[in-house]
Amino acid sequence: PAHAVAPGEVPWLTGVRRPAWSAAYRRAFVTGHGLAFPAGHHTDLGWGGLVTVAAERIAVLRRAVVRHRERR
Repeated sequence: PAHAVAPGEVPWLTGVRRPAWSAAYRRAFVTGHGLAFPAGHHTDLGWGGLVTVAAERIAVLRRAVVRHRERR
């Protein structure tokens, strides 16, 4: 998108822990960088940092497009 920026231009996003399901990723990007989840529990905790470092550009939407629902 035209409003995509380099991760270095938005340092407040690079330190934020984001779960893997909080964003959309291009398959070619994930496979091209060899990104994968390690075996074990809670392996998505470092995902946001990994993809931010690997990305040349990122775009952030100003509205929520995914809502996480938890059971009571």
